[in-house]
Amino acid sequence: MQTLARDASGRLLVAGQFDRIGSALTGRVTRLLASGAPDPTFNPGGAGANGGVRQLVVLPSGKLLIAGTFTRYNGTRVGRLARLNADGTLDTGFNAGGTGADHPVTALTVDAAGLIYVGGSFAAFNGQTAYGLVRLTGAGSVDPSFAVGQGFLYIFGGIPSPYRYNLTRLVLDAQDRLVVGGNFLQYQGNAIENLIRLLPTGVRDPSFNADGGGPEGVVYDLAVLANGDLLVAGAFTRYKGAAAARVIRVTTTGALDPSFTNSSTLRRPAQAIAPLPSGQLLIAAGRTVVRLNASGAIDPAFAAVTLSANGLGRKFLLDPTGEVWLGGSFDQVNQVAAGSLLRLLPTGAPDPAATRPIFGQRSLVNSLLPLPGDSLLVLGDFASQPGGPAGPLLRLAPNGRPDPSFQTDPLLSFTSAAVGPTGQLFVYNFQLIFCLTRTGAVDASFRSGNGAAIGGYIETIVLLDDGKVLVGGNFRSYNGTACDGLIRLLPTGAADPTFRPVAAPGQSVYAITVRADGHLALLTQSDSASTPSGLIGLLPDGAPDLAFGGGNPTNGFGSQTRLIALPDTSLLVVGALFRDGSAAFAGPLTHLRPTGLFNSRFQADLSFTANDEISAVAVQPDGGILFVTAPPYSPLVRRLKPDGSLDPTFEPIEVGTGYQNESVTHIVVQSGQRVVLGGHFADVAGTPFPGLARLAGVPLGLPAAPLASRAAVMVFPNPAHDSFTIRRPRESPATAQLFDPLGRLAGTWPLARREETVRVGPLPAGVYVHRTRSADGTSVMHRVVLE
Repeated sequence: MQTLARDASGRLLVAGQFDRIGSALTGRVTRLLASGAPDPTFNPGGAGANGGVRQLVVLPSGKLLIAGTFTRYNGTRVGRLARLNADGTLDTGFNAGGTGADHPVTALTVDAAGLIYVGGSFAAFNGQTAYGLVRLTGAGSVDPSFAVGQGFLYIFGGIPSPYRYNLTRLVLDAQDRLVVGGNFLQYQGNAIENLIRLLPTGVRDPSFNADGGGPEGVVYDLAVLANGDLLVAGAFTRYKGAAAARVIRVTTTGALDPSFTNSSTLRRPAQAIAPLPSGQLLIAAGRTVVRLNASGAIDPAFAAVTLSANGLGRKFLLDPTGEVWLGGSFDQVNQVAAGSLLRLLPTGAPDPAATRPIFGQRSLVNSLLPLPGDSLLVLGDFASQPGGPAGPLLRLAPNGRPDPSFQTDPLLSFTSAAVGPTGQLFVYNFQLIFCLTRTGAVDASFRSGNGAAIGGYIETIVLLDDGKVLVGGNFRSYNGTACDGLIRLLPTGAADPTFRPVAAPGQSVYAITVRADGHLALLTQSDSASTPSGLIGLLPDGAPDLAFGGGNPTNGFGSQTRLIALPDTSLLVVGALFRDGSAAFAGPLTHLRPTGLFNSRFQADLSFTANDEISAVAVQPDGGILFVTAPPYSPLVRRLKPDGSLDPTFEPIEVGTGYQNESVTHIVVQSGQRVVLGGHFADVAGTPFPGLARLAGVPLGLPAAPLASRAAVMVFPNPAHDSFTIRRPRESPATAQLFDPLGRLAGTWPLARREETVRVGPLPAGVYVHRTRSADGTSVMHRVVLE
């Protein structure tokens, strides 16, 4: 949980990254009943936010403002800021037609006049330049009278660097001056460190921190006191060069208040503070919650609260009744199991009478592997789900349903899986490899032994046609057999004596692929000067492949580094940059000839994104390359032609938000132009599909109509609401069809007249593909957005 609030009726509202409370699914912002269960009358039937909600503000009207990393709400694009009606449904009149923020919104406050201050790491709002901060009218449009200019844009050596800042807290004082805390070093081109006060016009207040100094670390929370002084909490240990123990009090000029001496020994950053009516102060710092007196001394009457080992208290809520709530990320309070929400008694003890809902997230896919017949093997944290399977591994039938005949031992420890050409199945952890039968039981005929020597680890395994297993990683021996990060095992698990790679001291193997001719390609690193690192080729018996050139990495390997063997024995290299002699390979997606040399004719077009890492890639039967760039940029499935150029006939598919590591991590190409996506995401084009989705052939590489015929058929308005109109060059029999993002038919309408209106009101908001098919079989397609 990230934040919480009370609505006008006193009901508790919670928001964050969760999408489950107990066994009930939610939309990352919800209202709680007195029992702690989600209120079913809040956003009934809606998917809610498709990404994390960081901020929640209750407006005097009873409506809610939410902000965060999400890009859609109930399927409608909202640009990381949305206003909800009191019942949790989307208020479509807010920022109508606006695109919102281009990066996360992490700070939010509203003044007495209803003006909305929005802060974060964005560089634009509604298409207008806004480096980190913008003020909106009550309707959601940008207020031009609040002029921040260059805002928090960081400029070094004359070079601007957008997104190198993040605003975490906005508060208004009694004079409507805006106090801003976060992680930044400049405002309007002038030096300022992590804390600033602005006048109502957006100009920096020269009477506050005039020297540009401030907390020497990130500010996480702020509170304005009745006398105008300011409480500041964060990750800093110094303020303008003076010692400051993560929580300080500063005067109205920004000077450190010497009468406040924080005597707590906080070892972790202070994430949340809450001044109490008594003048005391509550602090949540990591797993610790303490109360200080007004002088900064620890209050001995308050029993310090200890959360779970990796817990984090994020937000206090003080009720008018005097109750204190704390929300965050924790599953224990004082060594007792608890959810991420607790109510504190004045003594500091958790209130046993308060409800403690258990927040969680739906299982996401960590690995996705194809099986014969379009079945799938899926690895994830399914055991954490109410009613979920006991083990982390599922076998799915072609229709996507779990195969009940496949059950793994819940006590079997493994983190990865591999499938062989004939469907043989292995699972492995850092040290051991296990063979599984078709029912999921451990196959005792394969002896796991002791595996990788202590201190070493397995990175990858590849199953061969003859039942043998190639094992790569960082180990110097395996089952007692000396080796240099690479070994081949017999079907029994014993070392294969016929596989004899040359000695390579210090070598670690991170990726292996078997080429069409049976030769091997390996990505390696070495901590020995006598063993080169890079891409090497081996013959089937492990001897060096002298015909394969190879190269040396220039930037090491990322978690997504892999090799893909193509039918002509050439290779795709994903996630590493190389050199072959003097010529630099163009990463992060590189095509190598069968000789291992760089194919200069293949130029992967990634010019649309600033990111240089690919999170998922798959090669289609026609040689096209489906891929997704890694967070935090462009969470879209795109397609390259076999020569590496971007395929203009492929409509990009939005998956997740691209933040909180939301991305596609696996792509599996199936028969019938179907593709399965797996990974850490919550939706596909606004439709909920947590972690796993299959796309049909309609949005994947459909041939584009000639521009002349496409222009001749018009679809308007686009975006549409309850209906859209189709205008054709002439009257003739035709059929209009609408397909959802997964290629499923959403509606069919016969056409006869030159211009006809299609009613789409019952369909959920999202991106669709419209196809008009004429009687002669020709088709024209358009992308249609329903709001």
